This record gives sequence, C-alpha cells and structure tokens, in this order.
Amino acid sequence: METLHSIFNLLLTENLLVTQIITAPTVFIEAFIAYLLITITFKAHYSKTQKYFYIFFLSYVSIFTEFYIPEPFDAFINYFAMFIFIKILFRENYMKSILYTIYPTIIFALTNILVLKPFLMFFDIFPQQNLNF
Repeated sequence: METLHSIFNLLLTENLLVTQIITAPTVFIEAFIAYLLITITFKAHYSKTQKYFYIFFLSYVSIFTEFYIPEPFDAFINYFAMFIFIKILFRENYMKSILYTIYPTIIFALTNILVLKPFLMFFDIFPQQNLNF
C-alpha cells in the first residue's frame, strides 16, 4: 500500500526533471509528425535516410535543449536548428526552409488551442495557478 502511495505522490508532485524524462519520448513523435506535415502538404519527396536523419537530429537537439538550456531560449535554438537542418539536409532554398520550419509550428499551435484549451476549461484547470515563481 505504501508503494502505491509513493507512486501516486511521484505522479502528482510537480518535479521538472521527472516531467522532462517522461515527455522526452514524445519529441520523436513530434519530429515525425512535423516531417509528415512537410512532406504531405508540400508534396516533397525525400529518401529514407534523409527522413531518419531529420527525425533523430531534431529529436536529439530538442532533448538536449530541454535538459540543458533555460526555457525561453530552448525553443529558439530548436527552431534555428530545424531551419539549418532543413536547409542543409533537404537542400532547399531559404524561403522553403523558413516555410518548412514555420508550418509545423503553426499546426501544432492550432492543435494546442483547439484541443488543450477546451480540455483545461472543461476540467477547470488553470495553468497559471500551478506556476511557482
């Protein structure tokens, strides 16, 4: 019974390191979905090697920045790395690289607004009350 209590406390206690470790595998899913958004929407065709390099490189950069770089700066580094990697790996021009970087971000933001916000409102969860400054 005490083990269950410990697990329950671990899950409910807000711990940044545990949250980062639990959410780290989702970075690979996000990179894969971003790749699919780019290739399906813009009808771009790339090799499997390019696909795997894109997914793994962006995932590793994102995990690294999540653990070692403070909060607002990690997103900028992720976007910059995504832009540079699209430019180098896919050999696209600057405008396409910018578009390929911004498009998945916009889609993920819209999904956040359309799915997460109603969920939080339905369960009366206010993220601002959980922030500890």
